[in-house]
Amino acid sequence: RETLPRRLDVLKENKIELPEEPKLMHTVETVDPEGVEKYWLNRFSAKKMNGDWFKLTPADIKEFRAWRKIV
Repeated sequence: RETLPRRLDVLKENKIELPEEPKLMHTVETVDPEGVEKYWLNRFSAKKMNGDWFKLTPADIKEFRAWRKIV
């Protein structure tokens, strides 16, 4: 199971350069990280860009950030 810090390390290891240093903006506490990830990937599938990137609107981000805990 990957964590956000591990994913950020992968970006650095693969020399993927971002315009800004990534920073943690939100977390969701859960006992089912795989299920939660699957839900959000499905929910925003129409907005998927290249790789693990999505073109989300401010409304999409507001919806995502409303979730703090999923058990």
